[in-house]
Amino acid sequence: METGLAVLFGVCCSVTDCKRRKITLSVLLAGAAAGCILSGIRIWQGTESAWEMLAAILPAVCLESVVILTAGKVGSGDAGMLLVFGLLLGWKACVSILCMGCLLIGVVAGCGMGIGVLHQNSRLPFAPFLFAATVITQLLQT
Repeated sequence: METGLAVLFGVCCSVTDCKRRKITLSVLLAGAAAGCILSGIRIWQGTESAWEMLAAILPAVCLESVVILTAGKVGSGDAGMLLVFGLLLGWKACVSILCMGCLLIGVVAGCGMGIGVLHQNSRLPFAPFLFAATVITQLLQT
């Protein structure tokens, strides 16, 4: 169930981000609410501790600090998206998603610059790469 919600949320965020629109606050709040509810259920059942839930938001906090340090060159919606993935899928998956998303966007940006399609100031939306990383990590876990 968590994987299905994460994929649905990732599709919504990726589509809005690729259309050069900001990821809406209502989509982020809905995803965060679902993630908090599912994390609460896992804590209540004893399959997850409260510390693991707090650890799940740390990658999003790190990405939000990058947003602040780069003066908004990285979108704040990407950090919100990562927060929801952390709450839905757990901290281990969230760290994997962030690392794989950075790897994927780095490969695409490097290839794009190598063939001359992208330049140093080109803008790439990060949400589709986070979504692709989510799908890949979930497929590798099964």
